[in-house]
Amino acid sequence: MTRFSIPDLEDRSGVDKQPGETVAEYLRRVGQRTDLPPEDVEAVIRYTDHQQFSPDPSSMDAADVPLDEFLQAAEELGESDQPTGRDADPRADPSEQQERSISQEMSGPSPDSTRGSETDDETSYVYPVLVVLGIVMIVAAALVVGGGQIPGTDVDLMSTDDDVDETETTEPTQANETGTDEPLTDNETGTDDPAQANETEAAVVDSAAEAEGQLEVTDMAVDSSLEPDEEFIELTNTGETALDMSDWTVRDREGGAVDTRGVDPVTFPDGFVLEAGESVRIVTGPGQDTEDTVHWGYDTRNWHEDGDVIIVLDGNGEEVLRYQYGSPP
Repeated sequence: MTRFSIPDLEDRSGVDKQPGETVAEYLRRVGQRTDLPPEDVEAVIRYTDHQQFSPDPSSMDAADVPLDEFLQAAEELGESDQPTGRDADPRADPSEQQERSISQEMSGPSPDSTRGSETDDETSYVYPVLVVLGIVMIVAAALVVGGGQIPGTDVDLMSTDDDVDETETTEPTQANETGTDEPLTDNETGTDDPAQANETEAAVVDSAAEAEGQLEVTDMAVDSSLEPDEEFIELTNTGETALDMSDWTVRDREGGAVDTRGVDPVTFPDGFVLEAGESVRIVTGPGQDTEDTVHWGYDTRNWHEDGDVIIVLDGNGEEVLRYQYGSPP
């Protein structure tokens, strides 16, 4: 596969690497000015990083890295951006280019131009040496302030060679607006915010103040001809949020435990949640509780046929619902 150096890429594309700009940021900036797909540019960046940072650069399969296409696109970019010739500076104004041309004619060809490809070959070997020196400095800084990890990378200096290989081949990165690298997330929105990931999870309220107006009596069977296991009242959650009714109680107008008949209030079991739009029946007689039925557990009828008051209290004793039917005695 073709090898290249940053000076060679600058010469091909006419795009200079800025001071303080990383190699990945520079390659991405060049790639964004070409017609290459972003994934091809990212593949070249990963290949370049692997050649620089991996203990075994030859271990990466470069068969699918479009390096030649990247260099060809960079060269076409340089030709389109330099109408006055390969050596012209596209950032200089016409007067500066004319002065440079006159100076070159008087002084003869540039020494660099006579060296041709030999200079490029020497540069391609000098650049890796500079990169290695830079890596040594980064490693030293990481040991002092980075806790053993190279800043800006996923490479852990305390890991084994196998760990480094796995780190270098982790998920691809994408450029954000500032030109930095960020890991891709699993969801389509590109965010790993737990609040956004759980948008479909409904809120749950458990107090009278929060549940105000969303619990209603929607059905009842209080006829004197019914048996206790046939007598019931039905409560429905008419709101948009679930109700956590753990330790909520239902009582009649006579006050449950202080009722002269000795009927205690019925208490919802711990963990009982009434979803939005769902109903629950409170059956007077004994039985097994389910997700939509709670049994009071008495063998006598409790609700007055001619009229009574249904009172629902939350776990703190605050009134959630007061519903009167008929004419209580």
